[in-house]
Amino acid sequence: MCTTTSQTPPPLPIATHTLSPCGRLPILHRRWRRCRPPPTSPLALLAEAEALQPWLQSVRRELHMRPETMYEEFETSALVRRELAAMGVAFEHPVAVTGVVATIGTGRAPVVGLRADMDALPMEELADVPFKSRVPCKAHMCGHDAHTAMLLGAAKLLKA
Repeated sequence: MCTTTSQTPPPLPIATHTLSPCGRLPILHRRWRRCRPPPTSPLALLAEAEALQPWLQSVRRELHMRPETMYEEFETSALVRRELAAMGVAFEHPVAVTGVVATIGTGRAPVVGLRADMDALPMEELADVPFKSRVPCKAHMCGHDAHTAMLLGAAKLLKA
C-alpha cells in the first residue's frame, strides 16, 4: 500500500474515465501512482533486445535456408507457431491457409498491431554464405525472413 506524508501529495488514481466533448467516446486518462515501479527503461529494453541477437539470427537463418513462395509457407508457418508456443504466446492458425495471428495482452485499448510477410521470391540465390537457400529457384531476397524473425523478437520482448 502507498504511504503518504504531509510533504507528498496522495497517490493518484490509476485511471479515470471522462467523456469526449461530443459526449459519446470515452477518454482514458492514466497516471502512475508514486509507489508503482516505473515502466521498463529504454536502456533495459535495449539490453533485453541485444540479448536476443543470437536467437534472432538463428531463426532468420533457418527461415532463409528454407524459403517458400506465396501461399506455400507451410514450414515457415510451422516455425512461427513453434516459436510462439515456446514463448507461451496465444495464436490463431490457419488464417488464409498459412497465416498466423498472435495475441499478447488483454486486447483492450491501447492496442498495437504488428505484421510481417513470410513469403520468398521465385529466384535463385547467388550469395555464397553458409545459410544460403537450400531450395532451388526460391530465395528470401526481399527480407521477409528478417521481418518474420524481428516480429518474433518483438513478441518475445512484449511477452516479457
